[in-house]
Amino acid sequence: MKEISICIPTFERKKYLEQAVTQMIEQIERDGLEDEFEIVIFNDNGHDETDQYLRSLVKKYSCITYVMQKKRLGLRKAIEFVPDLAAGRYIWFFSDDDIPTKGSLNHVVNLLRKKKPGIIFGNVDDFDGHKIVSPNMLRMDQDVELSTRKEFFHFLSKKMGSITYFTTYISNFIIRRDFYEKHSSVNTDYDSPLNMTPLVAPFFYTKMECPVIVTKKSIVCRRTDNESWIDPDPIAHTVRSYKTSGFHFGNIQRLNMWDIPPALHLYFIAHAIERTVISIIIQIPFGLQLIRSYWRFEKKVYSLVFGRQ
Repeated sequence: MKEISICIPTFERKKYLEQAVTQMIEQIERDGLEDEFEIVIFNDNGHDETDQYLRSLVKKYSCITYVMQKKRLGLRKAIEFVPDLAAGRYIWFFSDDDIPTKGSLNHVVNLLRKKKPGIIFGNVDDFDGHKIVSPNMLRMDQDVELSTRKEFFHFLSKKMGSITYFTTYISNFIIRRDFYEKHSSVNTDYDSPLNMTPLVAPFFYTKMECPVIVTKKSIVCRRTDNESWIDPDPIAHTVRSYKTSGFHFGNIQRLNMWDIPPALHLYFIAHAIERTVISIIIQIPFGLQLIRSYWRFEKKVYSLVFGRQ
């Protein structure tokens, strides 16, 4: 059995996917990790050159598993489906437009074999497609090992400046496959267009208890120059984004009421107030311009308050 299945749902983003897969294969071959990794790619019925590209890779590399969907599922259902194709002990979810950092595959497999956690949240570097523009987004100066859900949420309350990288991001989340399979049915209970986080829902929406490691080393570069998934109407995109985050944060807060410390409860309450106010203001004349100015101000405040977490 392979140690890790890197699971990638993709749809018509071949130029980005190729960068990610190329770097993964280079690391696998350079570090002799053929027996440790499989790369599982699920093409959600895309009609660009992705299918031809992946079929050619399957012929060259035995570590690649590829499935082409005959009828499109959509992003959320594709994310839910791709783990069903995995055979490794651990599932590493990966967005098709991100790339692994140098040496990250070898680092992760060594960490899993040594520590045997249930979940890894890897550190993240933001990059613009060419270079790293913001390193160490989780503000880590050492690996952190957490034994219980309560410990995790207390840790999270100290990382509010990077909370979305823990609660909504895809490419830095690694989970033991048996844990995921045992609890993934929770997505049926929360089968909503607003549930865009089916990867992490089994952890946040259930009482799953397992050791968690948060890594100092960045294991993924998050691409900041791709907005192909965004609704072209900025107002509609903003309203939907806040509805989605409100659904997710609301569920996390409600379902983990007694594990979440007061500071984190206050964060979720503040987010709910902000979400309501912005959803109203953005509908008025010049509302979008006001909100964009607020976002620039908020970014500066977050940098000052949370930059040294």
